[in-house]
Amino acid sequence: MKKLIVAFAAALLITACGDSGSSISEQVLENQPGVSDVQIGDNGSSATIQVEENGTSATIAVGGAEIPEDFPIPLPDGGETGSVIQSTGPEGQSSGSVVVAYPAERWDEILAFYQNWAETLPPDRFVNVISGASPAAQIFSEQAGVSVNLGVSDDQVLVIATTGTP
Repeated sequence: MKKLIVAFAAALLITACGDSGSSISEQVLENQPGVSDVQIGDNGSSATIQVEENGTSATIAVGGAEIPEDFPIPLPDGGETGSVIQSTGPEGQSSGSVVVAYPAERWDEILAFYQNWAETLPPDRFVNVISGASPAAQIFSEQAGVSVNLGVSDDQVLVIATTGTP
């Protein structure tokens, strides 16, 4: 999935730089092996890239991305979606990752939300909370095929929710 990583990096660069030559960027990315479609927003603030390689397909959306309705990890209301990655393997197995940002003052609320959610996971769940100046948390269940990482960065709480077929 090297192409997926390169495409994701390109999508981040395009949106971070506010690419004014978005049609040129689309053409360059679409000419990369395995990339089947690229859509860049008018102001360069969003990008969607579709990649196909060895029977696996993936969609990477950065900036203004929609979270799939069937995404199995709950997300608190009021966040700003940074990116969404969805992939499907050659045998139909699926995985995805969502990055959502919330105001830093919501840390306690968001941590409690995910600690409560962790109680619904299978017994193999792992919950680790780090307190201090830069609090963070990780919740993981291999049986359920889910992982949630939380952390405070500058003035926001970042939630990285990842799922895959167990």
